Parts: sequence; C-alpha cells; structure tokens
Amino acid sequence: MQLSPAAFRRFGGPTSGKFRAMLGAWVEGNCSDLTEACRVAGYGFPSKAAAQVRKRWVEVLAAVEAEWRKGLQMSAEEASERLAAIARNPKHKDHFNAIKTLLTMHGKLDPTLNVNLSRAEMNKAFDDLVAQLAADKAAEGALDSKLRVTN
Repeated sequence: MQLSPAAFRRFGGPTSGKFRAMLGAWVEGNCSDLTEACRVAGYGFPSKAAAQVRKRWVEVLAAVEAEWRKGLQMSAEEASERLAAIARNPKHKDHFNAIKTLLTMHGKLDPTLNVNLSRAEMNKAFDDLVAQLAADKAAEGALDSKLRVTN
C-alpha cells in the first residue's frame, strides 16, 4: 500500500518510508497489532513508535481514509468505460440501470421520464412489439402477393 507523504503532513506525522510501511502492514492486516507493524517496518523500538502513533490516532486514521478515498477517484473517461462494460453485460445486476444512464448521458432518454417496469413487464412489452412487427410484416407480405396477382 502506497501512502503519500502529503497525506501525513496534514497532521504533522512522520513521512518516512518506515512510517508508510508500518501503516501499510497494519492496514493490510498483515500484523495483529500496531507494535508488530512497527517491528515489521524496521523501527528499532517498535513499542515506542506504536505509542507515538497512538497519541495522534484520529489524525492517522483520517489520513489513511483520505488516501483511500483518493485511490477511489477515477476520470470521467474511466467511469464511462466502466459503465459501458456493465451495459454490455446482460447478466450484470445493474445492466438496465447502466443502459438508462448511458442513454440519458447521450441525450437519447429524457431524464424526467420515470418508468418503473419489472423485468417481466419489459419482456412482455418486447414480445408484444415483436409480435406486432411480425403481424405487420405478414400483412405486408399478403398485400404484396395480392398486388402481384392482380398485376
């Protein structure tokens, strides 16, 4: 886990590689307690280093959380790519929501339109549409054959 020095300057904590290594070992769960994490990081007096960290525990946790949140940020392009990947996967639980969001983003769907259909209702509507198209095509074919017979 990489923890930037800037994240720890906010509370005046050490920005050394040892400190980041200690927090990385502790946060990742490789150590059972903070003293062990200090020992793994290479501190000469791990219990003393752990005591110093505990004195400013709230600030340390805030810095770790800020660093974690920074890692969650993504560009608009990456977010669009991830959304498109969900929309392309019909088995994904958010497949329909991703399609709706993409259509809204590209101006193809009015965001004020709120239609709540279950999957069964959507499938029925789709089947009805397909049946109507098939009936229209059959009627068109019958009309074409009738016109050919009269010509």
